[in-house]
Amino acid sequence: MTDLGVSIVICCYNGAHRLPETIRHIARQIVPREIPWEFILIDNASTDSSAAITKSIWTEHNNPTTLRVISEPTPGLSHARLKGFESAKYNFIIMCDDDNWLQQDYAAMVFSSMVDKPNVAVLGGMGELVYEVEPPDWIKTMNIFAAGPQAETNGKVKDYKLYGAGCVIRKYAYFNLQKMGFKSLLSDRKGIGLSSGGDYELCYAFALAGYDLVYDDRLRFKHFITKERLTWEYFIRYAKESSKCFDVLEAYKFVAVLGVKNFNQMRLKNLYYSLRIYLKINFRLLFAAKNSPQWRILYFKFIEFKYKIKTLVKEARNMQRYHSEVLEFKEKVERERAGE
Repeated sequence: MTDLGVSIVICCYNGAHRLPETIRHIARQIVPREIPWEFILIDNASTDSSAAITKSIWTEHNNPTTLRVISEPTPGLSHARLKGFESAKYNFIIMCDDDNWLQQDYAAMVFSSMVDKPNVAVLGGMGELVYEVEPPDWIKTMNIFAAGPQAETNGKVKDYKLYGAGCVIRKYAYFNLQKMGFKSLLSDRKGIGLSSGGDYELCYAFALAGYDLVYDDRLRFKHFITKERLTWEYFIRYAKESSKCFDVLEAYKFVAVLGVKNFNQMRLKNLYYSLRIYLKINFRLLFAAKNSPQWRILYFKFIEFKYKIKTLVKEARNMQRYHSEVLEFKEKVERERAGE
């Protein structure tokens, strides 16, 4: 049986330039003596000095808490995440990105929030963006980085989505999900690629399995955004690559949030809605000065909806297959729960 306590896990690929401040914030955690905790770095096929820097900074702070650096040579966040769960000693796992600066009471508050709520599988907090260089105003309106409120009020999240940055996952629930037959349909982020969505897929799966997802804005962290992520080129690449998870996440949304069994009916409604927005964006683009802040915001949305429509039309067969697999998982869970 997994011990009660907190494991802070960072899944890292070439994060040497982002890790120092992140590790310092972990080293400064104020955790009561009665709450056991640990820090684990999963080095996911890094080719830089991520592991060495982590060990060096941790030693500088003389933190008595255990640090383990574990190698996961297979590239991909999904592989690193699994290694983190297999390696963690404690039941409450904080998935801390290598650019998340946790507030000093983060680990302690996670423990107090989770210990008496056995049906909570995922707990999300409030991220605040901190920029390496001051970005233009149009970037601040785009909301592509994990930060800000995740629900209108604290408590259960109705749309079953919590961003992965700073989130907490109950280890028992994660492995129970595997026993129920859950298999990720997404490869999640690999290396410098921007295709992701694995955090939302996990959230939807937990919801289908009958677990609760909870938001608590008392859990605070800063999300550090490097200057490389504040360019127009990065935003366009993000819009294109992040769309690769749309077919899977929409299939989950149809089942988990909307309870839809008729896939084609929902696909056509979605396609109609997306086409309407796409045409409106195109019309507004005609009257916006190229490369102006308004034009950039509109063009980013244009790229997003372009790929959504392309997926709904050209990937319909794959989406239907994913929808069937998700629906099958839901029905299997319901049968098992009915037989208990």
